[in-house]
Amino acid sequence: MAARKRDSMKKPGKKQRTNSILALSLDASRLDGLVLRRTNGTAEVSASLSATLSVNPLSHDPELVGREIRQHLDGAGIRERRCAVCLPLGWAMLLQTQLPALPEADIPAFLAMEAERGFSAPPESLLLARSTFRLPNGDTHVTQIGISREHLERVERALRAARLIPVSFTLGLPILQGPGSRAGTEVVALAINENSVGILTSHEGGIVMLRAIDNAVGGEGTEKQIDSTLLAREIRITLGQLPETVRVGVSEVRLYGEGVEVDRLASDIAPRLQAMGLVLHRVTRYAAGGVRRRAASGGSGNPGIESWRAPFVRVLE
Repeated sequence: MAARKRDSMKKPGKKQRTNSILALSLDASRLDGLVLRRTNGTAEVSASLSATLSVNPLSHDPELVGREIRQHLDGAGIRERRCAVCLPLGWAMLLQTQLPALPEADIPAFLAMEAERGFSAPPESLLLARSTFRLPNGDTHVTQIGISREHLERVERALRAARLIPVSFTLGLPILQGPGSRAGTEVVALAINENSVGILTSHEGGIVMLRAIDNAVGGEGTEKQIDSTLLAREIRITLGQLPETVRVGVSEVRLYGEGVEVDRLASDIAPRLQAMGLVLHRVTRYAAGGVRRRAASGGSGNPGIESWRAPFVRVLE
């Protein structure tokens, strides 16, 4: 009894700071990964992985999915266990609400009621994140983003079956682009995924528009085609749905992705964008010398990134 009492009074040990993490991206059957190692304030890539899964994380047994993920990791020589995971953008559901004049303490209850009425799935079945932006006229809007708890739990089980320790779940495009634009410098960000194109618009630290265009990508491998006509139309529709004070500040389309199909898209869509008064900017990689670590919420860097991502983050002991 005395020994048990002494054990219960021990102070918890200080967590060791890790210098590396595995960044994984799931998108349809595509699995991509990078091992990032912290060196002098930068995150250097020390190993990488690109593979096609023969199993579906949402329909196959998580143990089976985990075994295949582990096989791909072993084949790439990746031993890192802690992982940060980007989920498919197509899993996200969005709901945007203008905040009325309310006391700060009443806002969570108001947004919960809006989620109850606005989402197609019960809010208790979703993990919700919120992103806030304010228009020049003072109106404040909140974008609520929901991810199915069941989807996330299945992915988590598969990762644990692969002997991985997931420490965060998020969406990739907001991390790539970041909702940190200043008024008058907004961009439309596009990310080419396995079977879809992600589109994001932000304003002064908040997400205004975020969705996946599922029917813009066809074919397979080097024969894959991205429908530039459809994508240009979707960009025009997106601009038309933005608040006017945000829309007038958009002058650039930032295209993330590489490969021959993205090269073809850039060539085809640039004149269409120019006709809309937009300039196309290609982003194929981060600057040489490593990826700069993002500051924590409240610090320097892209404002809004950490505060938007935080509700999705699940730090596991």
